[in-house]
Amino acid sequence: MITRYVNTASTSGGDGTTNGTSGSTRAYASLNEAATALNDQNYADDVEVLCCGSSSDVNSVSCQNWTSSSSYTATIKANTSASTGRHPGYWSTSHYRLHVPSSAGSTALDINANGKVWVVENIQIRLDDFRMTFLMDGSPATGSAWRNLIVIQDASATSGSGNHVSRIEGSSTDAVVENCVVVNIGAQEGKSLISCWPDAGNIVIANSLFRNIASGSSNRGVTKGTGNVKVVNSAVFNTNNDFFSTNSPSIDVDYCASDDGDGSNPISILNWGDQFLNADYVSDVDFRLSETSDLLDAGIGPASDSDVPTLDILGNTRSGLAANVGPFEENTAPSLKKPTVVSISIML
Repeated sequence: MITRYVNTASTSGGDGTTNGTSGSTRAYASLNEAATALNDQNYADDVEVLCCGSSSDVNSVSCQNWTSSSSYTATIKANTSASTGRHPGYWSTSHYRLHVPSSAGSTALDINANGKVWVVENIQIRLDDFRMTFLMDGSPATGSAWRNLIVIQDASATSGSGNHVSRIEGSSTDAVVENCVVVNIGAQEGKSLISCWPDAGNIVIANSLFRNIASGSSNRGVTKGTGNVKVVNSAVFNTNNDFFSTNSPSIDVDYCASDDGDGSNPISILNWGDQFLNADYVSDVDFRLSETSDLLDAGIGPASDSDVPTLDILGNTRSGLAANVGPFEENTAPSLKKPTVVSISIML
């Protein structure tokens, strides 16, 4: 395993081999700096980049050919050993975030898989522009995954034709999207919240949440071209068309909550505002569930469907025959829970 570090508290010029912020081995100061060093190295080994830092990482990133073949995995993820690494399930300015301003004029994170395995997990990605926030193209290979991501497009301060918030595509694509929050929080009309465009192959979207704020006929939730796309235990709402297929077969939708009541075993939601703990869930990008949410135990569990992930967005266990719809099984990460105190009385 080749491990490199990104720490936004560092300065450029280190070799990224430690998470330190001084000396020649200091962490890269940005994910862009790490990608520049790793691109086209074609290592015959797994490669991972661990990210942390409370300051925004503001440079757009393009990645390709970190590994030599689909036998190896290239991973971008939060450094869970650092207090400023993994987000708390909602948008946080205290944790690592790739937050690219409109002046960048490009996709925030663009991964050309080139038929290899790529995994991105536990980070926040935001673009203040009408372009795509996150793109993974070039036919990601089996094992590729988006996990526990918060992906935001905010084009309210820019002009131009809207684009998809996120997209996976390729001539032969096999990937999973698990426990992700994907939202458009700008008022400008866009396209899909996630566009799945495999010419062949399979994409599974499980326990994720997709929410739009803009109006317009092209503002869709999950879209697909050819290939197979399955969506399970997910919430898709405030879109013009929650699930849209341009080619057969249609998207396989099961145990999902949407405005249109799509698919098999749909979950009916009368008021989305009642579903979330935070009344400002849109502006705060905070979709933790309320105690009375209709999404609680409304989905299918991993014991009944192997495509359902066994951990939630915060690392809590998801098990059994039923599960919550969306990314959260619980609102608090396991490491932050108060221990249970058991009192035992002994009578002598």
